[in-house]
Amino acid sequence: MADLDLEAFAASLNEAQMPRDAANESVRHLDATMRASILALYRSAIEVGAEWKPGLSNVTAPALVIWGLDDPFLPHRFADELGNATRARAVFKLRSSHWPMIERPADVARQLEAHWAHG
Repeated sequence: MADLDLEAFAASLNEAQMPRDAANESVRHLDATMRASILALYRSAIEVGAEWKPGLSNVTAPALVIWGLDDPFLPHRFADELGNATRARAVFKLRSSHWPMIERPADVARQLEAHWAHG
């Protein structure tokens, strides 16, 4: 991953429905720590959640799940599983791809503000 072609990576993010300007901005922040994190995430994606899903039952903070209905990587039913596992207050699904915080920032902000207002 050290020799990652940033332009090609930005193009692959854009192909996965991330808006081009957001993809270009994202790759600007790919330092060594971020690259290592992405590599670990990709390697763990053989069976999504296998490593970290058991620990979700230990979550004690109030949880909120925000998910894109058109996520090309994980179906939105995964949001329900995540919500159940964390005993989330709410599972909010919106018409977006994998990046609802980029595609629908006002909707995400409203949900976060409502969540935080409940303390």
